[in-house]
Amino acid sequence: MNKLYDKRAVKILFDTYWTIDRWSQHRTTHPSDLAYAIAKGVMFPSTIVSHDQTLINLQKLCGEISPEQVGNAFLASLSARELALRSALGSFAVGRHQKPHKFEWHPSRGSCCRYCSFYLEEEKGHPADLNVLNFERLKWGGVRHNHAAYEVFDLEQFLKLPTAKPTEADVIILKKIFLAIRQLEPSCHAGHFEKAISGIFPSSRNERCQMIEILSLAGVIAYPGYRNYFDNGQVPHEKDRFKDIGYWKSPTTYWRARDGINLNGIAEYFPAYLSTLVD
Repeated sequence: MNKLYDKRAVKILFDTYWTIDRWSQHRTTHPSDLAYAIAKGVMFPSTIVSHDQTLINLQKLCGEISPEQVGNAFLASLSARELALRSALGSFAVGRHQKPHKFEWHPSRGSCCRYCSFYLEEEKGHPADLNVLNFERLKWGGVRHNHAAYEVFDLEQFLKLPTAKPTEADVIILKKIFLAIRQLEPSCHAGHFEKAISGIFPSSRNERCQMIEILSLAGVIAYPGYRNYFDNGQVPHEKDRFKDIGYWKSPTTYWRARDGINLNGIAEYFPAYLSTLVD
């Protein structure tokens, strides 16, 4: 896990934000440790990028990356438990469909953009904390895949990594994950699915939850007719939406086991392994 980065630098990052099993209340880093982690590309100096420039950067990044690249990285993350490789699929799947727009207040979530979750504080010139974004990326495979600032950061870091090469073991793991859906009752939701795949590959519950969210954002595991994160179409199960949304966000919260897997999504992100994954 996290073999792609310097071990000491990753520990410095994790010690800054995490203690035992919860978020740290202090979040301070000794200057010499911070300098070391920055030098190793694991922590970052404060930066300010505007809302509009973030969207420009996102469009450029998504144009430089193919669906198969992030799909291969996702696959290669499974047996090796390399969460940094896993995250890019979610960021790319959302970011590639983000439309140009001006900052507009979110009606219910406070000081962020309603279209891309860009925080107003950053727009005013307050530095973004890239380190907490990288912590989430390396700890769980990302959390904010629907935030433009995270998508840009995630994809920038992804392009710095070696080309991912999935193994036969990785493909078998994903196939087992898909097969687990068939064993569920038709009305089972993502929470049931997460429990069903425990033990199939090395992971914590939080990692499995985020993996399911990523596959759902990519349309690999999604309700029928799902096109992308910004799809405004009527979802088929809105009346019986899974209420325990502590872990689950749209579109995952609408998925049911009866929806199964989406062959088009698999063909788009995992084309080289389609016949193996769905036979």
